[in-house]
Formats: sequence, structure tokens, C-alpha cells
Amino acid sequence: MIVSDTGPLVVLFKARLLFILKEVHEEVLVPEAVARELRRKPEGTIIFSDNPWINATEVKNTELVKALMLVVDEGEAEAIALALHSSARILIDEKRGRNAARKLGLEIRGTIGLFVEAKKKGIIRSVKECIDELLEAGYYLDDELIEEVLRNVDEI
Repeated sequence: MIVSDTGPLVVLFKARLLFILKEVHEEVLVPEAVARELRRKPEGTIIFSDNPWINATEVKNTELVKALMLVVDEGEAEAIALALHSSARILIDEKRGRNAARKLGLEIRGTIGLFVEAKKKGIIRSVKECIDELLEAGYYLDDELIEEVLRNVDEI
């Protein structure tokens, strides 16, 4: 199980790579704030209707959410709080959110890290092909990050 923020779900959907998330993590939890953000996007309804393994969950620790919202947006704050409550890792790409989650001791996974994990498990053959799909879908990735990741997985 993993808790996801909005960004990774949207980009994986747009790049037609959401299946990788299901293969690596059988269940994905999203807090209500992320569910609301997703449902405001055209792809959000499809994400929920076509993927019953993605479940919206209410966050109980509203005080933690309020404190986190001093540095991150509501979706990220709720995702971090839900991951803490669920003792789950968190799928999050935004730098401030990652830093806040890391400071609270959460295990963080980004979209690119998900591809690396999928390759190690034999779910995908190429991290580069997945990165190319993200770029084609309009997702920005730093060239140095791409090079570092591909070097680490022996693809360059």
C-alpha cells in the first residue's frame, strides 16, 4: 500500500502508465483533498472509475494537516498526514512536500523512483521508456536527474 499525492496520479494517467502503480502497489490510498483535486480535472473521474484499487480516505489528524498547510498545499498536507497514520510510504513529486514528508520520517517514492522499483521487480523493462512517456505527456524532468537515474539502472 502507498499513499499518493495528486501529481503522480495525473502524470501516470496522462502517460498511460498508471498500470505500473497497480503492479507495484496493489492498493493506493488518497486523502479526500487529493480526491477533490482529481475530480476537478477531466481525467480525475476516469482515474477513480477505472481503477477501483485507488481509494479515497478521510484524514483524521486535522491538526497535523493545518500545521503542514503552512508549508505545503492541502492535498500534500493530507497525503503526508494519511501516510503517517497508515504507516505507508508516500508517492509525491513536489519538492516542498517531499521535504516535509522526509522530516516526518516517511519513506518517499517519486514517480521516477516508482519506475526504478518496477524495473527491479521485473514489471517493466526500461525506465528510460517510461521517462520518455512522461516527457511526451508534458511532464518536466530535470536532465541531470534523468541522467543520474538512468545511470543508476544501467540504461546509459
